[in-house]
Amino acid sequence: MIKLARRIANRSKDYVLFNRLLESFWVNKMRGRVAAMLYHQVQAGPEAEFLVRGGSPSISVPELRADLAFFKKQGARFFTFADLIAGRFPEQDEIGVAVCFDDCFLNNYREGLSVLEEQAVTATFFQTTALVDATDLLWEHKLYWYTRNETVSAQFASLAANCLSAPEYVTYPTSELLHLLRERIPFAECKRVLSAADEILSTPDERAQVAAQIYPSAAMVRSAANRGHEIASHGHQHLFRASVTAAEFADDLLRSAQILAEIVGRRPTTYSFPFDNWAAGDEAAVLRVFDAASTVSKKPILKVDDKSLLPRFTWPGAAPNSHRHRRWLVTGTI
Repeated sequence: MIKLARRIANRSKDYVLFNRLLESFWVNKMRGRVAAMLYHQVQAGPEAEFLVRGGSPSISVPELRADLAFFKKQGARFFTFADLIAGRFPEQDEIGVAVCFDDCFLNNYREGLSVLEEQAVTATFFQTTALVDATDLLWEHKLYWYTRNETVSAQFASLAANCLSAPEYVTYPTSELLHLLRERIPFAECKRVLSAADEILSTPDERAQVAAQIYPSAAMVRSAANRGHEIASHGHQHLFRASVTAAEFADDLLRSAQILAEIVGRRPTTYSFPFDNWAAGDEAAVLRVFDAASTVSKKPILKVDDKSLLPRFTWPGAAPNSHRHRRWLVTGTI
């Protein structure tokens, strides 16, 4: 009952506080600051449905177009993260918006880039570099691939239970098993399970075909950079920080920076933490390689003096009503 009451109260806020009559009030509160709006996939097709189920949400082309059009209608000034760390910032009477993407699959450069250029908006692509020109699935995406339906998921759970000598894993719901393998056990153990799954549950050719359908080429990434968009880092292997050592994390930072520099011909300046997960001291490790780091803190960027944890708002999924959608656009939260 308490949870239901909270949902009703929250829904009431949509209609009371975020109706069209109060839109100008909320828009004015956006002035003099930057709303960094984070998206993931754009118009993901059937080939990427397993990624959506795993936790990489997809916004449709019409929804993304509508979001950008809303900000343009308000006279927003668009920034990349490279702009912000170079000292560019909205004036007190200006609305600042930084559009960005994490992970960056093929659909980000195909469908997403098309919408950006139609709206004349420059964005930041936080690229996971292991995806570029990949001929196999990334470890995280293998987890989603091996749990893509009930049959494969049951086989995978049994295999994981055997590999890790934990028979109780076969009774775990798929979401709980994914959480365990992705975020709670050491990365080396997760990779051991996935290696066994690669031998039994799929073939290299099968995984290569899936990778070709969902991952971008270096040419796509380079083309986006040449057209004025920022290519930043989202790590190389999209590691869950708590599952790896500090040395593994540092190596991943360097590898990502080196690969991006080779692809676009210049050093990337910004990094976003995969899974929004980091450990004490990681900000300093990131700033030894990049000029700034970004997280998901559900706050606007008020100024850029501390570049270690620049906040962003992440797209919460399709809104249940227009008032809730307006709430997301003007506050970044729901």
